[in-house]
Amino acid sequence: MRSKSTRYSSLVTTQVTITYVLGFLFCANAEAVVLIRKMKPLWQQGLLNGIGGKIERGETSLEAMIREFQEETGVNTTGCNWRSFCVMHGDNWEVTCFEAKNEDAWLSAKTTERESIEKLNLKSLDMSECVSNLPWLLALALDENGGIPPFAIVQYPSTITDLR
Repeated sequence: MRSKSTRYSSLVTTQVTITYVLGFLFCANAEAVVLIRKMKPLWQQGLLNGIGGKIERGETSLEAMIREFQEETGVNTTGCNWRSFCVMHGDNWEVTCFEAKNEDAWLSAKTTERESIEKLNLKSLDMSECVSNLPWLLALALDENGGIPPFAIVQYPSTITDLR
């Protein structure tokens, strides 16, 4: 008879990665951006972030970006030429970040759900009202000399204590 440790050693655990998109739509001259004032998750409550959400089964990241933007702002951005510029990773999550510049879409964006949509000038944006990574994500989004997309791949630590 095999021991319990032998019997269970062949079990494989699979970690599920939850995939998301996050997008920044700028006006044509890139001086202003559409952001959302988050209500959830709790760590983002009351703060500004880009538009985004989970990628659904069978969806590409680009398809998810277009769908999420339409759901949250009422604007169909199919023709906006979204560009992937960054992929962020954690232990069980991945976020593909996009940017686009389109004056008509920017002007049309409005609140359609509980979280409010805000069109903000970048020069007057109060970063204390933003999620902590927003300043560098906006800088990456606007850097068109980033080379072959994605421009950056970011690996986040598994716990906040790893930041020490």
